[in-house]
Amino acid sequence: MKYMIAAMLLFLAIVTTAQAQKNGSAETLNADAQAVADLDAQLRAGIMANDTAALDPLIDSKWVDTDEHGNRNNKQGFFAVLKSGDLKIESIKVLEVHYNTYGDVVVMWGRAEQKASFKGQPSTVVVKFTDTFLKRNAKWKILASHRTAS
Repeated sequence: MKYMIAAMLLFLAIVTTAQAQKNGSAETLNADAQAVADLDAQLRAGIMANDTAALDPLIDSKWVDTDEHGNRNNKQGFFAVLKSGDLKIESIKVLEVHYNTYGDVVVMWGRAEQKASFKGQPSTVVVKFTDTFLKRNAKWKILASHRTAS
């Protein structure tokens, strides 16, 4: 169950950027924040395809996720959920998204609503999220994710 929630909410966080931009509600982005937005698009495509091979180079090996229940997950646990095929994302409604850039770190934060199902059990959740991205060797990766029920 904790892996299901973590997977759902990581997906929510990484699709937020593109959805907000599509809806015209995104702020003007600097080059690093735009690079993170582009990374989000790649993450989203990999998650929608359950393609852990595509996701592997985008998610830091030390990535940590804390869900709105205080459960922690790691990259391996998230990949296990994706490989199972049990998670189905139905819709995402972005409520807000922002970026703060600090050198080789970009923090993306906001609020979003997601409708999904896990093993056929529907779920709708509104969360406040914070995702941290780090640039190493000129490449951006997601390093940490955190959500709080809104």
